[in-house]
Amino acid sequence: MIKQINVSNWNTSNLIRDIFFDPYKAILGSLFVDRPNGKIDKRTYQGTEGNCGYLETINSLSRTPHGKRLLKNILSVDRKTGDVTVSFEGGKKKYLIKMQDIINNAQYSSGDYDMRALEIATQRYFAGEIKYKRNLNGATNSEELILLKAITGNVQIDDVENMDGKLVGNINGEKVEITPENAKKIKNKPFKLEYTKENLMKLKDFKDISITIGYFTKAKDNMFGHGYSLEFNDDNTFTLHEPHNSNNGKVYTIDELFKLINVENFVVMVL
Repeated sequence: MIKQINVSNWNTSNLIRDIFFDPYKAILGSLFVDRPNGKIDKRTYQGTEGNCGYLETINSLSRTPHGKRLLKNILSVDRKTGDVTVSFEGGKKKYLIKMQDIINNAQYSSGDYDMRALEIATQRYFAGEIKYKRNLNGATNSEELILLKAITGNVQIDDVENMDGKLVGNINGEKVEITPENAKKIKNKPFKLEYTKENLMKLKDFKDISITIGYFTKAKDNMFGHGYSLEFNDDNTFTLHEPHNSNNGKVYTIDELFKLINVENFVVMVL
């Protein structure tokens, strides 16, 4: 059902491009806009902001049962006005995102207004609470960890490394092995891990997990990058998702994946 048409925020050049390359985005992403419902449950498209890492951090959560509950818990919608209250740090930090703010901030993603409300709240959180001095362009692993800690209200697991074939980290001074048996102890506590085939495959037995990979490459004097999320498949392949179209995942073997993406670390959270 078409709920609102936002003519003022059309971008003609982008719209013409999308009609040729992605008709679905042109029709549903650019023209018809939604009202928030307290869930990240629709196809989304990255806007002109270079916040791919943040988007895929959220998208990765939205693909798992517990991740959906986490996101639902931080999003509260006024059904009459469409305003969204986003709660970070276990409710300690709350941001009221007015419906008009969501409509006006067309530089952020399209397709799901709850996602756009979260983007606006994330910008305000980084700018106001931790004195982050720039916009959301170019998320790093450290910034993705900050966002996950804001969403969960939890600490991160520090210094996770492979020690004699075991992934071991530090939670408030306590050494903890990263295994499905310790899932309750490490649940909702994000961590950074060295990007190796061995480390990645050690995560495949977790039932509910979020994995985000930031990819950076240097061309001349500029640094380019993109953020992805990763999903395990039953046949030991992986689906790589990217935020330009949240439904457009591509399947790779582990060798193909490591040939495509070469980074130092990636961000993980057991859910």
